[in-house]
Amino acid sequence: MTESLATVGAILLLAGSGVSISQRWLLVTDWDRAGILAGVASCFLIAGFLVRWLTASATQPLTELMWCASAACVTGAAAIAAAGVYRQPAAMTLLTASGTAAIYSIALWLMCRREMLIVAAFAGLVGALCGAIPVAVADATPWLAAGLGLWLIGLAWTALGCCTRNRWGPACL
Repeated sequence: MTESLATVGAILLLAGSGVSISQRWLLVTDWDRAGILAGVASCFLIAGFLVRWLTASATQPLTELMWCASAACVTGAAAIAAAGVYRQPAAMTLLTASGTAAIYSIALWLMCRREMLIVAAFAGLVGALCGAIPVAVADATPWLAAGLGLWLIGLAWTALGCCTRNRWGPACL
């Protein structure tokens, strides 16, 4: 019951924060937006650590919720910062934001092995690969880059599944 109440409280806190800044969001500079998102990400990261410390369990869903919100805010901050640095190339912004999401989510997943954190890491990995292709290949069209990126991730995922099937039993990641 306590965890359910805390989860609802976290959701209300996130919703209230969004409503309070939404009125002035367009008046805030890009760097200030990135700073706000980084601050919110830090608060959620710390809150996740506090939940783990108070409940003495590494597998609480509330920790997962806090850290997923932190990963989303870090990704947003990285996207805003990259857009401010690179100005035009959307591929470089996608690569930076998605790469940040993948690395940050994997780091959190190593501390608290929850499904949503690995889903966020996988989504970041796909986005980073799809963003890296137009950066590496000068005249790549966006659809070709996205298709090739998804194809490469799918091929790697299939190979990983086949390797784990033979070694550790059923292929389940």
